[in-house]
Amino acid sequence: MILVLTSNSAAQGPTSNWFFGNQAAFKFTDYQPVNLPNSSAMSAGHGVATVSNIRGELEYYAQPEIAYNRQHQIVHNGDNLNGIQVSWQGAMLIPHMADPNRHFLITNQFLSGFGGTGHYYHQIKKTWKYPTGEIMPSDKNLFFSDSTGERLTAVHHANGRHIWLIVRYPNSDSIGAFLLTELGVQQPPVISYSSVPDTNQPRGQMKASPRGDFLGENIQGSSAAGENIGMLHRFDRATGKASSTLILPAFDSTVVNYPQMGCEFSQSSNNFFMTFGSPLEGLLQYSIVNYDSLSVNASRFFHQVVANGRSMQIGIDSKIYISNSGANILCIENPDAPAAQLIVNDSALSVAPGNPGSGLPDFVQTFFHPAYFDYSRACSHEPMKFWSRNGNVDSVLWDFGDPASGAFNSSTQINPTHSFTSKDTFGVTLWTYHNGSIDSFYREIVLYEPPSLSDVDSIYAGCAGQPLEVTIPLTNEYTGVLWEDSLQDAQRIFTEPTVTKVIIYNFCDTITAPVRVEFDTAPQIELGNDTIFCGGLAAISPKLVDARLVWWSNGDTGFSTMVDDTGSYTAFAGNGCDTVSDDIRLFRPTPPTRVGNSTIDTCIDLSEAVPLPLVPDGIKQLVYNRIGENVDEFFDFGIDTYNIVRASACDTVIDTFYTSISVVPEGVINQIGGWCLPDGLSLAFEASVEYDSLRWSSGENAQIIAPKSSGRYSVEVFAPPCSASFITSVDSVVCPINCDPYFPNVFSPNNDGINDFFTANIDHVACGHSEMTLQIFNRWGNMLVNLRNVEELQWDGFVNGSPASEGVYFYIFTAKDASNKDYQLNGYFHLKR
Repeated sequence: MILVLTSNSAAQGPTSNWFFGNQAAFKFTDYQPVNLPNSSAMSAGHGVATVSNIRGELEYYAQPEIAYNRQHQIVHNGDNLNGIQVSWQGAMLIPHMADPNRHFLITNQFLSGFGGTGHYYHQIKKTWKYPTGEIMPSDKNLFFSDSTGERLTAVHHANGRHIWLIVRYPNSDSIGAFLLTELGVQQPPVISYSSVPDTNQPRGQMKASPRGDFLGENIQGSSAAGENIGMLHRFDRATGKASSTLILPAFDSTVVNYPQMGCEFSQSSNNFFMTFGSPLEGLLQYSIVNYDSLSVNASRFFHQVVANGRSMQIGIDSKIYISNSGANILCIENPDAPAAQLIVNDSALSVAPGNPGSGLPDFVQTFFHPAYFDYSRACSHEPMKFWSRNGNVDSVLWDFGDPASGAFNSSTQINPTHSFTSKDTFGVTLWTYHNGSIDSFYREIVLYEPPSLSDVDSIYAGCAGQPLEVTIPLTNEYTGVLWEDSLQDAQRIFTEPTVTKVIIYNFCDTITAPVRVEFDTAPQIELGNDTIFCGGLAAISPKLVDARLVWWSNGDTGFSTMVDDTGSYTAFAGNGCDTVSDDIRLFRPTPPTRVGNSTIDTCIDLSEAVPLPLVPDGIKQLVYNRIGENVDEFFDFGIDTYNIVRASACDTVIDTFYTSISVVPEGVINQIGGWCLPDGLSLAFEASVEYDSLRWSSGENAQIIAPKSSGRYSVEVFAPPCSASFITSVDSVVCPINCDPYFPNVFSPNNDGINDFFTANIDHVACGHSEMTLQIFNRWGNMLVNLRNVEELQWDGFVNGSPASEGVYFYIFTAKDASNKDYQLNGYFHLKR
């Protein structure tokens, strides 16, 4: 069900029906007024309002205290409005600028001698619950203007979309123009100063011309003669400013108690009229073609009317109607005619058995603009129908402000249809042509969207023991809802599981959506520990407890997600109670590196083990000899072949590794026959491992030699490819200083004050050493350090300013001894930090 329907009818739009007075009513059909006897529930004496839809069907009518619907019943909550029935212009009904299901009602509560404050506005809405209209408490009696009199008129803003509400402040020279928008009456008003104070009497009528370019006032004075005057002002629809005030003096200051009452403009704005009551009973006509005080007042013409004319209102047929205390409505048949040719019909229309009283309904005056037009609901998903409201034209031209529509952007049809190319705001202009005159009217149109089922969740879940607020998202501010239990709020609270339906509607469409409300306990989710991922495609699935929805950080939804790369993944689980998450990291271990060198060719002593190549963290290493035995601790001596298997959780590499490992000769020099150099002292080299040959520093090759003099003696022992040197000292007088250089097999350059340097623990000066050198090599035979001709031969563990890595290093020490003989000592050591 949609509350507003479209039609191709040629009805006369918002001003088609007039309800006023005491059960008086008529309707324009084909631009002709037809009495509607016994159809009105109204009983009012003065200012009232009526509004019809674009098809000319009655929507609402109102007096200042009460609003009625088309069924002639009081609108729901449409009574007790802030208004006073005897106000001359006490009410006005205005269609909403966007929503055909809404109307603004303006009421006036100010009246001299009756109290009250000023003007109020209300909003009547057609809802699913009240399809003939209701005024919600939040839309009722909204105050907007203080200390304003009874006079009120309205015209469209220059944008053709919003409305100027124009009021007069009594006993002041101020005119206020309030802008009425989709959101209601805006503050502050635009204030204009007429430069001529109003009288202290707030009564009478104020009217804008149908083109919106003039304002006119007929100000009813008090009993004192001469207080009845009229005023004219220019009006700017773009700014809301009134200007260029002209005073229309009292018609006859010698006559007391003739009340000035109504006023109105002809459709062309060429003529202005004011009515008078008893005893004059007539109306004045002014020409305002030449808008200056002298010309306007010189054009004044009095028409004697045999009736007690009161309020005036122009109709869609361009005639001006005048209320009367009897059953007949007066009519100016040709308001644009010169005064001499004016035709006033004293009995143009009977509204019997009703009585018009003193009032006629007030309308937005630009409804009667020669080029005014209406349009069907502004919905982006359907074509829009347009109606030209002037029935007296020769031709028309439309510009829909939609250049993207190409040739369809214009039309010469009286009532065309246009499909707009986008959801946007468009400016539509209508030009009308008649008897060589051209008029145009511009209206800004905003397109709106219908409601959508995609906006509504089918299941709403909350947390057990806690109330759940369910909010139905609304497509726009003109969308309403109706729940199955008749509640109309878009937000509501549920405390227990419920299965229901909700109707969502606006003037574009209506949908019905099922709604289920459930209550959950808090969800739980667990992805487990971070794990290794070796590539390919894998599924990650969480452990869940009481989870209704699962979604993932990579955008997937559902219980599991498929992954093909390492990284961090987050799973979210939720229900109506809470949302929880857990992370898991998939990582690929560092792949194993290859051994690098394919051969180890080295000499070691029996106390050493050849270390296996270092293993990076997270890598498992296995070493197999040629017969498949695991030798994961040491290599064997000799020449052999090994397989080294290195593996991480995802990758494995296998290297073939070769070794050639020899034993360094070991032994000691023993002195035979004494420690010092007595006769018969001998030096003997006692080997602990096999060797091939030896050579003493004295040039001898025997195992035992007899030193001839004191001094240092060394022996170099060969077991190819390895060799070793051993040193001893001989002293003929006292026990000689130990001049056998001894280098430690381990040193730790870590600045702890212990063994921080690699050096021989002897006194080189006392031993007579000269031309000393110390060379340090890595395990691959590369020289790292070469110390020459320095007093103290010591290495601090740095190479080119950078700390050397831990491991096995080799050294060669050379010097000349005290007897100027060459001396050399080779060995190895471990560097540890």
